[in-house]
Amino acid sequence: MAIIILLTEDGLRVGGWTDTLKQHHRVQLAATVREVEAFKQHVKVDLIVFDALLLPAVTEEMSALMSDGEKLLMLGENCSEQLQVLVMMQEISGYSEINVAPVLIHKTINAVLNNEIWVPRRLIPKVIHLLIQKKNNQSLTKNPMYRSLSCLTARELEVVDLVYQGYSTAKMAARLTISERTVKAHLGAVFSKLNVSGRVKLILLLNEVKTTAER
Repeated sequence: MAIIILLTEDGLRVGGWTDTLKQHHRVQLAATVREVEAFKQHVKVDLIVFDALLLPAVTEEMSALMSDGEKLLMLGENCSEQLQVLVMMQEISGYSEINVAPVLIHKTINAVLNNEIWVPRRLIPKVIHLLIQKKNNQSLTKNPMYRSLSCLTARELEVVDLVYQGYSTAKMAARLTISERTVKAHLGAVFSKLNVSGRVKLILLLNEVKTTAER
């Protein structure tokens, strides 16, 4: 049983999540970051699920919310892909729509509690692009997805992105303006660093380690 805080100014808005999570976890509602901090003084919290309507206040208080290693999950209603990607570049473990079936709520929570990232598969390339752009940004070092790929160079991240999009070796070479031999060398380095045997295993790793959404 995990201890979960639902951070929202509207309890009815997240009522489905509250009812579902109470079946297996201890759930506490909070309306402000201050209330969360007060609760944390007495109990070790595992996960904070917050309403996207509270942005940007939540991101501004990130250090306080995660002072003891708590995970964060954002709930929203049709939030833009851009917002979801930006959220993933913080220390947040994922995003979910509020209005989802109870079975998906359980899957989401279990994934995040097991250190997985809950984000739509279609957003992985966009997140990887930002990782490439900000490879040397030290503020990313606590990001779960960054930690999974931080052993790769910027060029290797580009190769991973193209593999995920289904590019052949020849098309990758043309896209990156390098030789096919160089592409193969980068692929070999990626497979070795991530301990996978090939492209299929790499894609499975991206899906399983960094996302479990949209299944």
